[in-house]
Amino acid sequence: MNSEEKTADLNEIRLHSMDGLRATMMFLGLVLHCAASYQNSDAGFAAWPFRDQQTAPIFSFMVSFIHAWRMPIFMFIGGFFGALLVEKRGSKKFVTNRIARLGIPLVLFLPILLPLSVSGFIFANTSKIVGIQQAWGILLKTPIQDFFPPITIHMWFLYYLLIYSFLGYLLLGLTRFIPHSWKPSVFISRILALPGSSIILSLPIAWALMDLTIPGVLETGVSWIPELTSFMTYGFLYLCGWSLWHRRDLIQKVATLPRITINLASLPILFFWWLHAAFEGAVTTDVGRFLTAFLTGWIIWLSIWGFIGLFQKMMSYEIPAVRYFVDASYWIYIFHLPFTIWTPGFIAQSDWGSGPKFFISLTVTTLMGLITYDLFVRNTIIGKLLNGREWPRALHKALRNRPLNT
Repeated sequence: MNSEEKTADLNEIRLHSMDGLRATMMFLGLVLHCAASYQNSDAGFAAWPFRDQQTAPIFSFMVSFIHAWRMPIFMFIGGFFGALLVEKRGSKKFVTNRIARLGIPLVLFLPILLPLSVSGFIFANTSKIVGIQQAWGILLKTPIQDFFPPITIHMWFLYYLLIYSFLGYLLLGLTRFIPHSWKPSVFISRILALPGSSIILSLPIAWALMDLTIPGVLETGVSWIPELTSFMTYGFLYLCGWSLWHRRDLIQKVATLPRITINLASLPILFFWWLHAAFEGAVTTDVGRFLTAFLTGWIIWLSIWGFIGLFQKMMSYEIPAVRYFVDASYWIYIFHLPFTIWTPGFIAQSDWGSGPKFFISLTVTTLMGLITYDLFVRNTIIGKLLNGREWPRALHKALRNRPLNT
């Protein structure tokens, strides 16, 4: 393939399976945050400071299980698309693209979503005890500065990705003059292609996570000063995803039914094993802590290969309805958090049960995201900012699985 053919090929790249997987991980964030209010765990020191009066163990399991692999997959894919952008547009345009797609949305939307989310937690916790009307009164008397703590809430992932993008740009410059085979991404790409790479690449994750209070639990770094263990772990996965671009032939190789089945069927088994080791087993030695954290790394890598293979098998081509939700996923994830807090607050004193309440919260959050995306984002400058261009409104076409650009 000559240089002109290579350029044309890169310009036509649209990896629908990876796009679909990235969007799915974003939508699972809605599921996780809606379930968080109905966990049967203590909210005192939790990242989600609200619990409904009606809770269930299934939601605690759901949050823990999804959290174990959702964001690691997302960061891995972020690195993969970062490498794609560099090869397609060059390193300088890669940086300007990341500033536009990550930095500007962070600056624009965080000042709006932060007070809405913090006030939502105050309202929900108060409403659960004294009812909606009195909760409103208490909320209105809360000092406005209390609504603006120095945190990034759920937009921490934009902050981390932005930092990784700048570090990637610097690393490209530093490694420009060293032999190709010595570059970190090339070295890791060779490991990715080895038999047993999941075990090998679980070792650095185990080392990073072994000394946490609960070995292997990735913390959510919402502070402006990155939480070190999560930042380093996600950064390593971002680099691994970047490295996969050099061996993207592996995407097709893991998309076989036996490999997909083995990888994904192993996830719940290993997760239950990790639960026993972390919460019931006596993890009192360094070896025990390392092995417990190693299970987390193994879960992460099996999920990465399993879901990449599954989505390559299911949607390696464009499906109009799926493409619409892929395009909508970024906005919906950015916009969704207040609805996952305020909705439980409004129904906190009802006795409908944790299951119906969860589904009400998830339905309201999803519908609000889709409606606002179609009406106010998709064909506006906001849609251009988030998706690279403005698209015509097409929710009705997507629901009927028709072409979106006609």
